[in-house]
Amino acid sequence: MDNNALLEEGRVLSAEGLLATVRVERHSSCASCGVGCACAEPESGPKIMLVRAVNRVGAHEGDRVKIALEPEKLVSMAALAYLMPLVFLFLGAFFGPQVTALFGWTPAVDLARALLSLVGLAFGVVLLKIIFMRVKPTGTFTPILVEILRDEQPPAPYLDVPHLS
Repeated sequence: MDNNALLEEGRVLSAEGLLATVRVERHSSCASCGVGCACAEPESGPKIMLVRAVNRVGAHEGDRVKIALEPEKLVSMAALAYLMPLVFLFLGAFFGPQVTALFGWTPAVDLARALLSLVGLAFGVVLLKIIFMRVKPTGTFTPILVEILRDEQPPAPYLDVPHLS
């Protein structure tokens, strides 16, 4: 794991074999990410993410852990998430006039361009969702548990000892 990895802390909810489900607080950077929670489970809430991670450290249920994701993987996921729908949007706009000419709808060139742009955008989003569903089980973009963290030791109870005089 590279020293520039993005690190988060969470608590293991379950560990099965080489994978663990970890509860992680969703940060502001997650809200602005274009990946659409490809690294989180679908039942995650608005404040909490349930992340499936490779359990390389042998963590068990209840352990507090550190999770790492390589920045290159995050950048490639985000690039794919932003660029794929955009490419299909432009393809729809580009092929709008050709489609109108093919069907003889010459007065409706702008309308066809707009509609095909929206169809292209929708197709790009659906295709992106399919790609992320297929890539997710392969572990290509799966975070990795890199460390089991010790919980803070609770302070020793205050003992009221009478002063000896």
